[in-house]
Amino acid sequence: MKDFIDTLEEICSLYPAQTAVSEGSECIDYEELWKLSSRVYTCLNRKKIGPEDVVMLRMNTAIKTITACVGVLRAGAAFVIVVKRRIEGGGACELKSA
Repeated sequence: MKDFIDTLEEICSLYPAQTAVSEGSECIDYEELWKLSSRVYTCLNRKKIGPEDVVMLRMNTAIKTITACVGVLRAGAAFVIVVKRRIEGGGACELKSA
């Protein structure tokens, strides 16, 4: 049985020039999505992040967020997306690794 990453890899190889993610006037095709997610995967792999690890993502754009999510899943890890929000008093609330 194929998982999400196996299916996505197949789609990327079958339709490399088709739009994978678009946001406003920006878009990336499946080939670019796979290449960009490879950078994330490689970085996580070097840090020995993989199955049973959780990666916190704080991204500004849909393209960057989806690319990072794919890279994390390729590494076998899970992810949580954190949105930076303003709190009372005007300060920013941000999570940092312990």
